[in-house]
Amino acid sequence: MANRTGLELVKGQETQTGEGAVLDLVLAVTRKLRQDGVDFEVGQYETHPGVQSLCTWWNTTAPEPLRSAGCFRLYVWDAKTKVFHAGDPDEPAMDASVLANSGPFALFEKPGAPLVAATFYRGREFNVARGGGSVVFSVDGEEAYDMGLALHEMDEAYYSALGLSARSVQAFAASGS
Repeated sequence: MANRTGLELVKGQETQTGEGAVLDLVLAVTRKLRQDGVDFEVGQYETHPGVQSLCTWWNTTAPEPLRSAGCFRLYVWDAKTKVFHAGDPDEPAMDASVLANSGPFALFEKPGAPLVAATFYRGREFNVARGGGSVVFSVDGEEAYDMGLALHEMDEAYYSALGLSARSVQAFAASGS
């Protein structure tokens, strides 16, 4: 753990500074949807109001060439272990150096709340089929990763919605301003 890079590596490297009030609103919308039992099918997660709201914020405030977000992945900084824990419970923890080099991202901070990082990716219409799977692109147009699913089976915004519902991410809204 002594060799792990700290948060200072990503602070100041973010593409866009997150607005705490925006994330608070997005998390409140997500809680309401869960309370109401609203669910989505594969191919519909980009219409999730929380996903849409955070992507709209990004697509409005990010540098012009990066305004193609349709989904994102969320991570919460753990100062004790010096890693970012993913909002997706199946995704492994990420070292700060990995986040710093993962493509365009925003950091959301507010006093008393955990720091939340969001990496942004292009929407489904930008995915391409390759070798029996599908390729996802970062908002900067760079290939981000590939999945072993056909285009019609893939909906990366599912992981955006999952991250918004994660207890560790929801702790951002639960903390005082």
